[in-house]
Amino acid sequence: MKARFSYKSRFLLSKPFIFSFPMSSLDIVDFSNNYFSATMHNTTAKNNCFDYVFIGLGASNCLILLSIIKNNIMVDKKIAIIDSNNKKDNDKTYCFWIDNGADMHQDLKHLISYTYEFAKIDNGIAQNISTQPYYCIKSIDLYNAVLQQIAQNNIPFIISTVDQIEEIAPHYKLITNTDTFFANQIFDSRPPSLNLTKKSDIFLHQSFYGLHIKLINNKLPVDVFNMMNFDVEQNEYTQFVYTLPYAENEALVEFTRFGVDKMDINYGKKILHQYIQQNYGNYEVIAEEIGCIPMTTIHTEKSPFKGIIHTGARANLIKPSTGYGFKNMYNFAERITHSLKKNPTNTLHQLHLNSKFRFKLYDHLLLIILFKWPYWGKTIFQSLFKNQSVKTVFLFLDEKTNLLDEIKIFAKLPILPFIKALVIYMSQFISKNQLITVLLCSFYLMLQSFIPQFATLFGNSTMIIGMLLIGLPHGAVDHLLMKNPSFKLIDFLIKYVLIMCVYFVLWQILPGLSLFIFIIYAAFHFGESELEEMNTVIAPYIHLIASFLIGIAILLFIIFTHLNESIGVITNINGLYFVKNYTLFLNAYQLPIIIVAASIYLLLFVYLKKINSFLLIILLIGIKMPLLFSFGAYFIGQHSAVAWKHISSKLNIQHWALFKKAMPFTIGAVLVFMFIVYSANYLQPAPLEQFYPHFFIFLACISLPHIILMHSFYKKYHYN
Repeated sequence: MKARFSYKSRFLLSKPFIFSFPMSSLDIVDFSNNYFSATMHNTTAKNNCFDYVFIGLGASNCLILLSIIKNNIMVDKKIAIIDSNNKKDNDKTYCFWIDNGADMHQDLKHLISYTYEFAKIDNGIAQNISTQPYYCIKSIDLYNAVLQQIAQNNIPFIISTVDQIEEIAPHYKLITNTDTFFANQIFDSRPPSLNLTKKSDIFLHQSFYGLHIKLINNKLPVDVFNMMNFDVEQNEYTQFVYTLPYAENEALVEFTRFGVDKMDINYGKKILHQYIQQNYGNYEVIAEEIGCIPMTTIHTEKSPFKGIIHTGARANLIKPSTGYGFKNMYNFAERITHSLKKNPTNTLHQLHLNSKFRFKLYDHLLLIILFKWPYWGKTIFQSLFKNQSVKTVFLFLDEKTNLLDEIKIFAKLPILPFIKALVIYMSQFISKNQLITVLLCSFYLMLQSFIPQFATLFGNSTMIIGMLLIGLPHGAVDHLLMKNPSFKLIDFLIKYVLIMCVYFVLWQILPGLSLFIFIIYAAFHFGESELEEMNTVIAPYIHLIASFLIGIAILLFIIFTHLNESIGVITNINGLYFVKNYTLFLNAYQLPIIIVAASIYLLLFVYLKKINSFLLIILLIGIKMPLLFSFGAYFIGQHSAVAWKHISSKLNIQHWALFKKAMPFTIGAVLVFMFIVYSANYLQPAPLEQFYPHFFIFLACISLPHIILMHSFYKKYHYN
């Protein structure tokens, strides 16, 4: 929301700060321990070796340093600070609100320059916020407090720029533009590189132009700040003015834009001059401020190295929809201190502030609205503050409201843009087919409960449509997976059909062996596609084992949660009726096998540190559905959709173009199956359920050559 809700970067005109500009990213290079040992013998290197190095003396690292010094945590440690700036200028303002008497207020009250007990929106009535005042800290006061403490503790402050970090396990080498340093642990506050790598990512600018002014004739109430005044042209963006009084005749007045495009400075000057003249009359300029803060859904991953701790924006401490950060940075510093007291330094790099999913969703929806329809911003913010007190909004932004409070808040906001934004947000899951699969399964269960006569019709229709749209087509493009220059389609089709026919004959001769072979290769194929979807890079032999274990866990879970139906399908296959004799035995071990399958699935994903939530939901919902629909939901809505996406992405072929290439072979597969069904029904008419075994064998036969080709396809793109 407003820039001043947060730690905000603000520079004088001579030093404009564009927060969204990427700094040098973390570049880790492996070196041997011998190299480090050899370097340590150098006297100069020894003088440049530290237990802890802080890169950057911004707000986050300042708060961490103040906290650890106050708690006497690193008294026996060698610490250094590296920054490209000497921190002698008042280049930023940090603003936040907090309850009176809170630890944050007590710890920082000696640094607070201004306190506001009233807040105003537009030209409305000022609201009393005295129980949770709005505070401002000048960056120069924070810098001076830290510089004084580090001087007293003999901590060197090195003016330099870190260009690269190299790992020399278990230590790190910092290469700067002036020297080389070594550290056991690093607190890295360099701004992250924010690159749009996902289609769903949003990146906006909160750009601003501000003037520190002295009024000639008028006066301001010194305890009232104007959070947002939208009495300026919007120009197809969300634009407002923010005012912080410094004295009766002195204030910071700032013009801010939320939008895809950064504000043109000359445009900002014109709008701000008109606003000041209209509201305050003549004025003198004391200083100018120009800046830009990113408003983004891009998430920076935690450091993978135990000795490197991300801080500041690099630790995702800036709230995406508002620019908030200073309070988060204080809380993060307290967590760092608490962890250091217990001395688990090997887990510092994993520390983060938790945020509930629904608040991340709110942020994402607002950013979508500001990205797609920025003109809605004024109406949304005005409605928010018109219908809610500033204190309630503060609680909401602090993520301390409950779900009922949030429902009341959103109930009084324009609903249309949020519905449209929610559809766009959900489309990123619908494009994967996983969310739509969950919704279709849920709808089927609802029909099953209230209108059971339509449930089967809906289920069968959905299965047929799904097989025609994606189930069969994902295997009907196998000829595209062949990159052999001497490839001939006719030779490919002959070999493909030959494998199918040989396997079909095997089903007629040795159905038990055929079933065993199917379970083995189907399990491996299902698991391999799930690993590919997680983009998990592991050793080849572990990849093979994990693929099989994940797939067999999925298959066993589906089969044994529908055990009697599964036995019914299997025993209807010629030559497998004997399986019915083991019904009591299999039922006795049904629950243990389900538990084992679920445990294998969950343990593997814990080991891989990734889990597919939608896959888990699809499998759990499937328990309440018939076997055909349960397996179909997984095979079509999860496996086929995921494999189709992999093929489309890796071959760089758009979905519709790929579907057209698959169509002739899809039609061919349908005709073959219809011929099998017609032949069987011609010999002995039977109800639809009797054709399930034929469908099962048909899938098994067309899957074998497909699985062989997909394995080669995955192997080529995954390891080469």
